[in-house]
Amino acid sequence: MLRLHRSFSCSCKSLQQASASLAREQIDAYVQYFRTPKDLRPLVYREKNASHLLSRDLWDEVAKKRVVPLEPPTVPSKSALIKIISECTDGEELKESRDLLLELSKKPNYTSPDHIDAFLEKSAQLRKFPHALTFIYSQPSLRQRLDSHNLNTILVYLYINDRKSLLNSVSKAQVALDKIRKPNAITDLLRASLYLKHNEQVPADLKEKITSSTEAVSVPQLSLDKSIGALSRDYNTYKNKYLELAPIAIESSKDEALASLQTVKDITQFAQSFKQLQDKIQLKDAFSVLKSKSIFRRPKQPSQEGKTAEEETKEE
Repeated sequence: MLRLHRSFSCSCKSLQQASASLAREQIDAYVQYFRTPKDLRPLVYREKNASHLLSRDLWDEVAKKRVVPLEPPTVPSKSALIKIISECTDGEELKESRDLLLELSKKPNYTSPDHIDAFLEKSAQLRKFPHALTFIYSQPSLRQRLDSHNLNTILVYLYINDRKSLLNSVSKAQVALDKIRKPNAITDLLRASLYLKHNEQVPADLKEKITSSTEAVSVPQLSLDKSIGALSRDYNTYKNKYLELAPIAIESSKDEALASLQTVKDITQFAQSFKQLQDKIQLKDAFSVLKSKSIFRRPKQPSQEGKTAEEETKEE
């Protein structure tokens, strides 16, 4: 049994590596097409011009190799870039995927909010979340791809960062609102959750805005009376929605006015159902996993001469 398990594990790992390699090939071919000067594309990518291209013996100064005929690339699947980002293991690989994300965001109809979500998630795992936000905010081609879910995702990361004070979290949340400008009713409830997490009252103007809102909030209704396969599909479908709503479900009970709202009741019920779904398919809680994998502390540095451990901790 042990031998079979090891063989199965190795096989799964090989498939994952092959999938990531294919994703990289698709993206590289697509990017190379756009990097090829427009006047050379007919020569490089049209089969009838192959002999003429080879006879010119052109040299690619960037790639340091001869220019050869290539097949026209297909548009990569949306999941290809997500695979590349999710496979990053260090800051250098993350920077490479960041540059790819930026380059593809300047091409028509490819980059989506899901790609930015994947980049934020991996940045948090590699202790680069603040840098990721600064980069996204500074790039117009990326900022125009952001939507309300990306805004809410940023607020969720502010919520799970236990190293941030309330003042800092609220300040960073306001920056996100100013940069993205696509809030929805969930955004305001997440802002309220930042206060409630720190056992502080929700500001009166924010609470009034939430309680008087007539904006409809779509909250999924889950049925647990399904096969394991169907439940697994629901998990993949609604996981991001659960991550977005979990802070609201956790914190809103602390405020009577918010807890009485039908939208909050629906959110709480959805969160409870999703937890039961995870139990049925024997998966760890996705929100707990997100918190455990996201690293916001600074890497340990050698103690600086003349400073106490308490002083160094305050600096962080």
